[in-house]
Amino acid sequence: MKVQRQWIEIINIMYCSRLRELDISKGLAILLVVSGHLLSRCYENSVPWYFTYRSIIYQFHIAFFFFLAGITFALVLNKAGGTYNYLLFIRKRAFRFIPSYIVLSIAIYLGKLFAQNLNLLVENPIINYWDLLSAFYYPNASAIEYLWFIYVLLLYYITVPLFISISNNRHIFLILITVLISLIPGTGLFAFNNYQFYLFYFIVGYIIYYNYGFYINIINKYGFLFILLFILILMTVCVLKIPKVAVGFFCIPGLYALSRLILLSNKHVILEYIGKHTFTIYLFHEIFIGLSKVFLLKIIPLNKTSFVLYFIILIPVSVFIPIYLKEKIFKRYRLLNKYF
Repeated sequence: MKVQRQWIEIINIMYCSRLRELDISKGLAILLVVSGHLLSRCYENSVPWYFTYRSIIYQFHIAFFFFLAGITFALVLNKAGGTYNYLLFIRKRAFRFIPSYIVLSIAIYLGKLFAQNLNLLVENPIINYWDLLSAFYYPNASAIEYLWFIYVLLLYYITVPLFISISNNRHIFLILITVLISLIPGTGLFAFNNYQFYLFYFIVGYIIYYNYGFYINIINKYGFLFILLFILILMTVCVLKIPKVAVGFFCIPGLYALSRLILLSNKHVILEYIGKHTFTIYLFHEIFIGLSKVFLLKIIPLNKTSFVLYFIILIPVSVFIPIYLKEKIFKRYRLLNKYF
């Protein structure tokens, strides 16, 4: 009865305040992702401060994103029930992710070709048709590389249920499986190197779901210290050369504590709203960053000072236009709403 009461308490948390915290955290995570995609390396000498900023957030922001994806995965899996059909489960996930990935890959490929034919500046340009094909077997080295997150996320939805079954959902064995996979020689083929590296955070997120009551108590009790640790890491990560896996692990509690603080302060509306549209923003943000820069570069020369204005313009444009498309256009059409 005690275990049952604990489980009921966790479920109540999950479907009340916790989902709001998850959306706020997703909103924070997608803003970090978008802010890290504003410029490619070809501008590194022009805007050095931005690439210092980017090098810092790249140490933890995708780890945080996959941690949140692990919690979401656990929610989806729990909703499917303990006797879910594995093939049906992955079919639904595949039908969710694959059409979006294919359509966006083709659209970005054609868009870049069109822009190159007009002699417009294209970051990570198209060289030949292999740039499109490589999106399906070498995604993080293709001209459409930012979509690799969707690719790897689908791989997690396919493989992690198998790991759960093999381990009989014993969390220590899930961690062990993660460690064993990390020991396999890495390769960019099928984004396996990213799959290896971020699997740990995804599994930790999954485990947190089943221990959420305990986790949120720790966050509530020591949240201020976690936020201070997060700030300290931000200030020292470039100097101390802390291993990336450790940076991600120790930053996540601080970021989640920050999301919790934002929720309790009742200043969460915008972040929560953004977090509910994370998938759409991720799919389309680079398109609107690219289109906006085409116009901005014609009227404002890019340098380390003017990029502050670029930063202020590009982030809301690349976040809120996808949201507008979702709310005003995609939701009117069943297929568009389903896949985007």
